[in-house]
Amino acid sequence: RHYNSRGFLTEKQELAARSMRTKTLATQAARRASKLAAKAESPEPPIGVHRRDDGEIVKVYRTQAKNLAAKILTDTIDAYGTHWSFEYAGKRGLKGLSNETLLPFEDARKFGRLTSKCISCLRDLSDERSVAAGYGAKCSIYNGWTYPSMSEALEILRTEALADVPS
Repeated sequence: RHYNSRGFLTEKQELAARSMRTKTLATQAARRASKLAAKAESPEPPIGVHRRDDGEIVKVYRTQAKNLAAKILTDTIDAYGTHWSFEYAGKRGLKGLSNETLLPFEDARKFGRLTSKCISCLRDLSDERSVAAGYGAKCSIYNGWTYPSMSEALEILRTEALADVPS
Protein backbone atom coordinates (compact mmCIF):
# COMPACT_ATOMS: atom_id res chain seq x y z
CA ARG A 1 0.00 0.00 0.00
CA HIS A 2 2.80 2.37 0.92
CA TYR A 3 4.39 1.92 -2.52
CA ASN A 4 1.11 2.59 -4.35
CA SER A 5 0.43 5.83 -2.52
CA ARG A 6 3.98 7.24 -2.27
CA GLY A 7 5.94 5.47 -5.01
CA PHE A 8 8.60 3.89 -2.74
CA LEU A 9 8.97 1.33 0.05
CA THR A 10 10.03 1.99 3.58
CA GLU A 11 13.36 0.52 4.70
CA LYS A 12 11.57 -2.23 6.60
CA GLN A 13 9.39 -3.10 3.58
CA GLU A 14 12.41 -3.09 1.27
CA LEU A 15 14.32 -5.46 3.59
CA ALA A 16 11.31 -7.81 3.72
CA ALA A 17 10.98 -7.75 -0.09
CA ARG A 18 14.68 -8.56 -0.56
CA SER A 19 14.43 -11.38 1.98
CA MET A 20 11.42 -12.88 0.17
CA ARG A 21 13.20 -12.61 -3.18
CA THR A 22 16.30 -14.35 -1.80
CA LYS A 23 14.18 -17.18 -0.36
CA THR A 24 12.33 -17.56 -3.68
CA LEU A 25 15.58 -17.79 -5.65
CA ALA A 26 16.99 -20.33 -3.17
CA THR A 27 13.82 -22.44 -3.41
CA GLN A 28 13.92 -22.38 -7.21
CA ALA A 29 17.60 -23.39 -7.23
CA ALA A 30 16.88 -26.25 -4.80
CA ARG A 31 14.03 -27.50 -7.03
CA ARG A 32 16.26 -27.40 -10.12
CA ALA A 33 19.01 -29.30 -8.30
CA SER A 34 16.47 -31.88 -7.10
CA LYS A 35 15.17 -32.43 -10.63
CA LEU A 36 18.69 -32.82 -12.01
CA ALA A 37 19.58 -35.31 -9.26
CA ALA A 38 16.42 -37.34 -9.96
CA LYS A 39 17.24 -37.37 -13.67
CA ALA A 40 20.79 -38.56 -12.99
CA GLU A 41 19.54 -41.35 -10.69
CA SER A 42 17.09 -42.77 -13.21
CA PRO A 43 18.78 -43.12 -16.62
CA GLU A 44 16.66 -43.24 -19.73
CA PRO A 45 15.65 -46.71 -20.89
CA PRO A 46 17.15 -47.74 -24.23
CA ILE A 47 15.06 -47.51 -27.39
CA GLY A 48 13.55 -50.84 -28.35
CA VAL A 49 11.01 -53.41 -27.21
CA HIS A 50 10.85 -54.18 -23.49
CA ARG A 51 9.01 -56.69 -21.29
CA ARG A 52 7.94 -55.61 -17.80
CA ASP A 53 7.95 -58.03 -14.86
CA ASP A 54 4.16 -58.44 -15.27
CA GLY A 55 4.65 -59.54 -18.91
CA GLU A 56 3.45 -56.28 -20.49
CA ILE A 57 5.26 -55.45 -23.77
CA VAL A 58 6.38 -51.82 -24.13
CA LYS A 59 7.93 -50.17 -27.19
CA VAL A 60 10.27 -47.24 -26.39
CA TYR A 61 10.95 -44.75 -29.17
CA ARG A 62 11.95 -41.15 -29.83
CA THR A 63 9.30 -38.64 -30.85
CA GLN A 64 9.89 -36.02 -33.55
CA ALA A 65 10.78 -33.61 -30.74
CA LYS A 66 13.57 -36.05 -29.73
CA ASN A 67 11.85 -37.00 -26.46
CA LEU A 68 11.46 -40.59 -25.30
CA ALA A 69 7.96 -42.03 -25.23
CA ALA A 70 6.37 -45.44 -24.86
CA LYS A 71 3.61 -47.49 -26.44
CA ILE A 72 2.06 -50.57 -24.83
CA LEU A 73 1.16 -53.65 -26.87
CA THR A 74 -2.54 -54.51 -26.64
CA ASP A 75 -4.70 -57.14 -28.25
CA THR A 76 -8.34 -57.03 -29.23
CA ILE A 77 -10.29 -60.20 -29.92
CA ASP A 78 -13.40 -60.13 -32.09
CA ALA A 79 -15.22 -62.43 -34.51
CA TYR A 80 -12.43 -62.00 -37.07
CA GLY A 81 -9.59 -62.97 -34.72
CA THR A 82 -6.98 -61.19 -32.64
CA HIS A 83 -5.84 -57.70 -33.60
CA TRP A 84 -2.61 -56.31 -32.18
CA SER A 85 -1.84 -52.61 -31.71
CA PHE A 86 0.36 -50.26 -29.72
CA GLU A 87 -1.40 -47.73 -27.47
CA TYR A 88 0.38 -44.51 -26.61
CA ALA A 89 1.55 -44.36 -22.97
CA GLY A 90 3.82 -41.30 -23.16
CA LYS A 91 6.51 -40.81 -20.55
CA ARG A 92 4.46 -42.69 -17.93
CA GLY A 93 5.07 -45.87 -19.90
CA LEU A 94 8.85 -45.53 -19.46
CA LYS A 95 8.71 -46.12 -15.72
CA GLY A 96 10.64 -49.17 -14.56
CA LEU A 97 12.30 -49.89 -17.92
CA SER A 98 16.06 -50.42 -18.24
CA ASN A 99 18.64 -52.45 -20.16
CA GLU A 100 17.56 -55.49 -18.16
CA THR A 101 13.97 -55.28 -19.45
CA LEU A 102 14.92 -55.31 -23.15
CA LEU A 103 13.13 -58.14 -24.95
CA PRO A 104 15.52 -60.90 -26.04
CA PHE A 105 15.33 -61.96 -29.67
CA GLU A 106 14.10 -65.44 -28.65
CA ASP A 107 10.92 -63.91 -27.18
CA ALA A 108 10.46 -61.67 -30.23
CA ARG A 109 10.88 -64.78 -32.40
CA LYS A 110 8.22 -66.71 -30.43
CA PHE A 111 5.72 -63.85 -30.81
CA GLY A 112 6.37 -63.56 -34.54
CA ARG A 113 6.15 -67.29 -35.12
CA LEU A 114 2.82 -67.51 -33.22
CA THR A 115 1.15 -64.42 -34.71
CA SER A 116 2.93 -64.02 -38.09
CA LYS A 117 3.59 -60.39 -37.08
CA CYS A 118 6.75 -58.56 -36.09
CA ILE A 119 6.53 -57.61 -32.40
CA SER A 120 8.35 -54.33 -33.00
CA CYS A 121 6.32 -52.86 -35.87
CA LEU A 122 3.32 -55.26 -36.04
CA ARG A 123 3.72 -55.75 -39.79
CA ASP A 124 2.93 -59.11 -41.35
CA LEU A 125 5.94 -61.36 -41.81
CA SER A 126 6.09 -62.13 -45.51
CA ASP A 127 9.47 -63.40 -46.75
CA GLU A 128 11.20 -66.61 -45.63
CA ARG A 129 13.89 -64.87 -43.60
CA SER A 130 11.37 -62.81 -41.62
CA VAL A 131 9.12 -65.81 -41.05
CA ALA A 132 12.08 -67.89 -39.84
CA ALA A 133 13.36 -65.07 -37.59
CA GLY A 134 9.93 -64.07 -36.27
CA TYR A 135 10.58 -60.38 -36.98
CA GLY A 136 11.62 -58.14 -39.85
CA ALA A 137 15.09 -57.17 -41.07
CA LYS A 138 14.85 -53.47 -40.11
CA CYS A 139 13.44 -54.30 -36.68
CA SER A 140 16.30 -56.72 -36.07
CA ILE A 141 18.73 -53.83 -36.62
CA TYR A 142 16.77 -51.37 -34.45
CA ASN A 143 16.52 -53.85 -31.57
CA GLY A 144 19.89 -55.58 -31.86
CA TRP A 145 18.36 -58.99 -32.65
CA THR A 146 20.10 -61.55 -34.85
CA TYR A 147 18.71 -62.02 -38.33
CA PRO A 148 19.25 -65.28 -40.24
CA SER A 149 20.90 -65.54 -43.63
CA MET A 150 18.76 -67.03 -46.39
CA SER A 151 20.37 -70.47 -45.99
CA GLU A 152 19.85 -70.36 -42.20
CA ALA A 153 16.21 -69.32 -42.69
CA LEU A 154 15.54 -72.15 -45.14
CA GLU A 155 17.14 -74.63 -42.73
CA ILE A 156 14.95 -73.36 -39.85
CA LEU A 157 11.82 -73.67 -41.98
CA ARG A 158 12.84 -77.12 -43.30
CA THR A 159 13.52 -78.39 -39.76
CA GLU A 160 10.12 -77.18 -38.60
CA ALA A 161 8.37 -78.73 -41.57
CA LEU A 162 10.01 -82.09 -40.76
CA ALA A 163 9.02 -81.73 -37.11
CA ASP A 164 5.36 -81.25 -38.13
CA VAL A 165 5.26 -84.45 -40.17
CA PRO A 166 3.71 -87.28 -38.12
CA SER A 167 5.98 -90.28 -37.66
